[in-house]
Amino acid sequence: MTIGEALLASKPAFSNAPDGTLILELLRRWAPNNSKTWLEIGVGDGRHMSQCQRELRSGGSFKTVVIDPELDIRSSFFDNNTTLLPSRFQDATIDTQFDIINSRHSAYYFLTDTSAHQRMMHLLRPNGVLIITLWNENCSLFGLHNYFAKRTNQAPSTVIKKNIISNFANLGATCVEFSSCSGELTIREDSPQKLLSSILDLSLRLLDASTLGEREKADIVRSYIAASHPLQRKIDILAFMHQHRE
Repeated sequence: MTIGEALLASKPAFSNAPDGTLILELLRRWAPNNSKTWLEIGVGDGRHMSQCQRELRSGGSFKTVVIDPELDIRSSFFDNNTTLLPSRFQDATIDTQFDIINSRHSAYYFLTDTSAHQRMMHLLRPNGVLIITLWNENCSLFGLHNYFAKRTNQAPSTVIKKNIISNFANLGATCVEFSSCSGELTIREDSPQKLLSSILDLSLRLLDASTLGEREKADIVRSYIAASHPLQRKIDILAFMHQHRE
C-alpha cells in the first residue's frame, strides 16, 4: 500500500471529527472582513474547504490556492478560481499573500523547523488569519507516532500546540484563540490489515520505517492499539494573527 492509498483508506475513519465546525467558527470571528484570498494546506478532496467558503463568502468567490501531495484533482469541490498544487508545502512555489491560511491536519508534515513558520507568516497578509488544526498530545494517533518512534529509536514529534504557539510568537504572531474537541476513535473492522497499514502510514510519515517489514510494523501498531483501548481522538484548533510591520 502506498502512502497515498493509506491516506485515502484511513480518512473516512478519522475525518468525521467536529473540528470542521470549530474551524468555521474561528474563521467567522477572526477572518478579515471582505476576505478574498485563501490558502488551504492539506486539502484532501476539498469538501471541508468548500463548505467553509460557502458559509463565509458574502458575494463572489475566493481566489484559492490548495496544496496537498495527495491532491484529488478530479474533485468536484474545486472551482475555476482554485489553483491546484499537488505538492508538499515546503516544495510549493507560491508568489502571493493570503487573507486566510488554513492548515488542517497537515502541520505534522512540515512545521518541524522555524523556516516553515517563517514562510507561513510571509504568506499571510497584514491582519490575516492562520488556522492550524492538529492532534492533541493526548490523542491516540499522536501517541502511536511517538510509540513507534520509541520502538525504532527515533526522536518523538515536537509538532505540538505549545511549541507552535511559541514559535509563531517569536515571529510576532499571536494565538488569539484556540479550541479543542475529542471523542472515541472508531476503528472499522471490515479490513483490519488494510486499516492497520492505513493508521501506520497516516501517523508515521515523518519516521523512517525502511528497516522494518510489514509484519513488524503491523505488530507495533497492534501492540499500541491493545495497550491504548479505547482509542481517543483529541484535536486542537489554533487561530493566529500577525500585525505586519513595514
